[in-house]
Amino acid sequence: MALDPEAVLMPVEFDDRGLRVYGHNVKGLQFYDWDRVLRQEIYLQEDNTLNICGDVIDGGVGALITAGAWLGDDGGGEFRFQADAPAVVRPGGIVTEYATIVAAIAAADSGDSVVIPPGTYDEAVTLKDGVKVVELMRGTVVIHSTSAEVAVTAAAGGYINVKEIQATGGVGDDPVAVEAAHSSGVCIVVAELIRAENSTGASGGDTFAIYQHGAGTLWVFAERIEAVGAYFDVYGANCTTGTQYVAAKRIFVQGTDEATVRVLYGLDGMQYVWGELRGEGDYDVTVAYGGGGYADSVQYVWGNCTAIVDGTEYVASWAVAALEDGGFQEIHGNCYAECNYIAVGASLTGGTQRIFGDVSAIAVQGNGTSRAAWATQATDDGYQEIWGNAIATGGSTSEGAFLDDTASSGVVEQRVDGDVSGDDYGARCETETQTITGGRASGGTYDLYQTGGVLEIASVQYGTYSGTITLLTESINALIVELEDTTELTIAAGVVTVTQSYHRIDTQDDDPSDDLVTINGGVTGRLLVIRPEDGGRTVVVKHNTGNIWILAQADVTLDEPNDHLMLVYDGSMWSSL
Repeated sequence: MALDPEAVLMPVEFDDRGLRVYGHNVKGLQFYDWDRVLRQEIYLQEDNTLNICGDVIDGGVGALITAGAWLGDDGGGEFRFQADAPAVVRPGGIVTEYATIVAAIAAADSGDSVVIPPGTYDEAVTLKDGVKVVELMRGTVVIHSTSAEVAVTAAAGGYINVKEIQATGGVGDDPVAVEAAHSSGVCIVVAELIRAENSTGASGGDTFAIYQHGAGTLWVFAERIEAVGAYFDVYGANCTTGTQYVAAKRIFVQGTDEATVRVLYGLDGMQYVWGELRGEGDYDVTVAYGGGGYADSVQYVWGNCTAIVDGTEYVASWAVAALEDGGFQEIHGNCYAECNYIAVGASLTGGTQRIFGDVSAIAVQGNGTSRAAWATQATDDGYQEIWGNAIATGGSTSEGAFLDDTASSGVVEQRVDGDVSGDDYGARCETETQTITGGRASGGTYDLYQTGGVLEIASVQYGTYSGTITLLTESINALIVELEDTTELTIAAGVVTVTQSYHRIDTQDDDPSDDLVTINGGVTGRLLVIRPEDGGRTVVVKHNTGNIWILAQADVTLDEPNDHLMLVYDGSMWSSL
């Protein structure tokens, strides 16, 4: 017998044995299938096996997953009752109706279910250990608290599955759609929409779609999670302590009137989030914020992250991903920041931050700043890894990767495995160790710019640079020769100083002939191509007189515009190829 998925309710549990549906252990279902679970892609096949998202589970579950069985069905797969008010369903099919959801939950015992008929309920619901709160008909129940701050309060062992959970709050309220303060155990919340809104503006307070401040565990499954607020802080999923799992198609947070936006906020807890994240505002927007001075803070994100600030003031999209003063943050997805003034893709001031995806930042105003990856020193050691491209554009300062020289007691390192690009600098290093590998460095002022610390590269294509660049591995691909970007160098007392990979060499004072004896500015492993500036003036490259070694062990004369000489630097000598 195959069942229409619309006829199947979906109590979903997660414990140390894995995923459980109506008490049945389901093995092998991966996290990326949660979205399909939410769409209730579940049915019985003719052989009485259970099919969840295409995964076939062995038979024997039978009527366990039918809506009728959940409500004490006699086996025919149909409901045995019609409830006109919230009802407690006890073992054996005993049904008792109550005036409110709150009253039904209060009367229920562990093992009972509270079944809610279609409607919108303006209540503040507190869950109870061992009591499942579900809809009588799928997608028909809305819990919308307008008179109390919190719409649903979690509890250890609690479970709720409804269409919407909303909180709009009143004057002086901090509206919270789902609050979790339980100190132990697991609570599960399932809804199509979880939403909180500060509807009273300046007379309201902070806004939380999800607010967890208990040491227990909270699982949230939703199609959409939203928070909208003004003047105060606005949070999508806030986890100050405990363990939080959030799986959603989209988490969206919007702030106005200089509200501070945090799509994710993780402090002294563990936060695991699956979904597309987006924050918008006119002041300060961060999509994924972690650390906050807590060394044990852990935050994992699977999904793209976007921060947009459209205000006219000099404010920051700070940043898509920010890890401050300790902890661990790992993001599997692209990070994009756009702001009028300061736009930062990934920011680190302590702890370990890893991003598996591209990070990019756009500063709209001409006097703004755009930094794709920014690591700076603080009191704690810091390590930032970007496994993707770091691209910045716009503003008066634009840097793909920036390692900041801020005095502190901590040690910070930065690594980018991909392209680094900025209107001013591709990569800029002021302190400690910055590593760029496997990509292309490009900047309007310098591709690579080092004023302090160690800037090391491996298999990076670049042209212009300043400072000392350390080559980690010898590779012919360590630079790119761009003929269209040649610049002129004039010999002075037999010496020139290179600034990029391809130069035109001219004689001193436009003399008919001049000797090139020494080339300064070399980086170990770097290639250099030179040609004469003018065919009417001869440049003689001297063999083994200064720091130039010619393969033929004889001087080379360049007196035609098409004469070229390619050299590689080994740390002490330039050798022709």
